[in-house]
Amino acid sequence: MKKASFIVVFILMLFCIIFLNSCKKGFSNEKELFKWMNNLENGLIKSKSINGIKVTAKYLPPEFLVYKDLKTHDEFNTFLKDSLMEWYKFNHTFLLNIALDEENKNDMDVMRYGVKNYEEYKEKFISMNFDLTDFISLKIKDKKLSPVLINLENVYGLSKDRNVHLVFTTDEKTNYTDFEELDLVYNDEIFETGINHFVFQKKDIESIPLIKFWKK
Repeated sequence: MKKASFIVVFILMLFCIIFLNSCKKGFSNEKELFKWMNNLENGLIKSKSINGIKVTAKYLPPEFLVYKDLKTHDEFNTFLKDSLMEWYKFNHTFLLNIALDEENKNDMDVMRYGVKNYEEYKEKFISMNFDLTDFISLKIKDKKLSPVLINLENVYGLSKDRNVHLVFTTDEKTNYTDFEELDLVYNDEIFETGINHFVFQKKDIESIPLIKFWKK
């Protein structure tokens, strides 16, 4: 009798452990997803503050990008989801944010920080819009990639910081997906913060839990 009771208790405990682990492996809503991605301990966000400027780099996982694309569709499409995943898995996408650091944060636009006149502002504006490709690269093992897409968000005066979306394309033949870390390099000659390295570990990139709330 005692042996049978022990077996029942053991099975119940095993079931609870499996159930709890399955809960941890996936997001049940968008809020959980964003909270996890924005948690510094999970390794997808790196920040540096230099000379009054805070530069933050965030790695955007493929599944998250697919979710963002499908979010705008009226109906969930499994074929489209699989196609997007196939495309995104050969890309590395980052969000680069440039803002004033906590000590210097005020109502000033980051683009005006350290600017003495209109000509300097104009030069910085042009560099941010057209020259970023020359200042940003991604190092994977012994390879150095240039971004195939750089998109500077137009804030229309509604935000004091700046977001830059970066996409680096790899391919199956060169096997660039075989890496232990990604080194995003930003040689900042615009805000003069120097050469910034943002290193992301493969184990952190692959540890993001599954999205369980796909639109059906």
